[in-house]
Amino acid sequence: MAKNESLYDLLGVSQTASLAEIKKAYREQIRKYHPDNYAAERSKLQREGYTIALDALDREIQRAKHLAQKFNEAYSVLSDTSSRAAYDRDLSEERYEAIQRQMQRKRQQHPEYGRRAVKQRPHRRPDQPPTVTEQTIPWAILGVTMVILLFLFANLSDFLWQIDEQINTYSPKAPTAEGVISAADLQSTVTAGEATRIARAEAADLPPNTPLPLDDTVALGDMFLYEIKEYEYAVEQYSNAIMADADNAELYYKRGLAYAALYQQQFIESIAIDGIADFRHALRLNDWAEPYRERGLLHYTMWQQTGNLQSAEQALTDLQQYLAMSDETDSEIETAIADLEG
Repeated sequence: MAKNESLYDLLGVSQTASLAEIKKAYREQIRKYHPDNYAAERSKLQREGYTIALDALDREIQRAKHLAQKFNEAYSVLSDTSSRAAYDRDLSEERYEAIQRQMQRKRQQHPEYGRRAVKQRPHRRPDQPPTVTEQTIPWAILGVTMVILLFLFANLSDFLWQIDEQINTYSPKAPTAEGVISAADLQSTVTAGEATRIARAEAADLPPNTPLPLDDTVALGDMFLYEIKEYEYAVEQYSNAIMADADNAELYYKRGLAYAALYQQQFIESIAIDGIADFRHALRLNDWAEPYRERGLLHYTMWQQTGNLQSAEQALTDLQQYLAMSDETDSEIETAIADLEG
């Protein structure tokens, strides 16, 4: 993340984005930069002995892990109401201070900055009395200068106020009919400043966002998948577990189950594609019957929703392979095969 890049910039959303928009952006970024996307290519390079290419890919994987960690940290802050409010206050103050520093640098870069003005006037002998022009012109110049300064000061105050309003405006999630509340108004008194310090102290006392142990992460994903039926959260937990154990076939299988269940709710094609990819990873690591069954059923559901013949062919192949590898009778699979063949 760049020095001046905010958590909103990292996820690619605006500061007024809703929780749903933040969650969607987080899922897109974590899917795009997830380290397990490189698993197949790394196995191939390792198998063929391309050492230089493998080192370059490992550096790319480390970069992807670093980005994934940043995305997790950003989502952890922005998905929590109190943490996001505290972060927004700090972000507004940082941006205001950055504007002030930028204005100071511009003043320092001006060629007249720090230069002492020298008053120029015609020389006069000590015994010569001052002329009318010498007596009146300085007062006229002083008067005009004062008017100009007052005008500039009034306009500069309005300009700075507009900048402050644009930077330090806090947009509540449920704005009232009067509109949003300015952060400058909230912190314009000593009481508001004290409230800000208290909020920062409370945020500092919160436990750090450290990752759970692998077993706890998997257990949490199982709870979301099998008990609570919150499949998006199950996908997130299994993704965290895969980052810690990228060669675990069962983790890919479980995340594929979560994607398949999520597709049953939303019928978004990209979700089904992610599930199919996870079942494929699971079979590459360990060839057993269950991934064929679940991938076949996912293709079968896609065929029912879209009428895609390629999905039907792949579903039939996977389900027949499952029956060939399994010793048990499965009426659901037999019914699906009959439907596909008919």
